[in-house]
Parts: sequence; structure tokens; C-alpha cells
Amino acid sequence: MYQVMLSANRSSVSLHVLGADDDGYLAERWADRVGRAKVGKSCIRFTRIEHLDLEAIAELLSANEQAFAGRTD
Repeated sequence: MYQVMLSANRSSVSLHVLGADDDGYLAERWADRVGRAKVGKSCIRFTRIEHLDLEAIAELLSANEQAFAGRTD
């Protein structure tokens, strides 16, 4: 299973970040920091890379890596 996935369609790009912890899905918790995007539980959907706060995305991906570190399943 993937931890992070990027997919595109005609109208947007989706960044799927599957990390979660006791407080819920990481992408959902970062929703107010990632920039101009629609955010679901684990999906960040955007139309232009310029609309994203890339520093916040980098922090999110780092937190995602930490959430998966040490998992045995």
C-alpha cells in the first residue's frame, strides 16, 4: 500500500497522503495550512502548484513519514 500518491485528471491534481495518528488523518489536519486547495480526509486537490504552500506540504510529508515509521502492518 502506498503512503503518498499523486494523480491528475483534466481539472485538478490530487495528492493523497494516507498518514494518520490518534488525532485523525494528517492531510485533514493540515487543511488550513496547505494553501488554496480542497482537502478531504486524506486527499489534497488543487489546480495549480502555485496555489499550494510548498513549505507546509513538505512538513505534512515529513509528518506522514513519521506516522508510518515503526508500523509493523
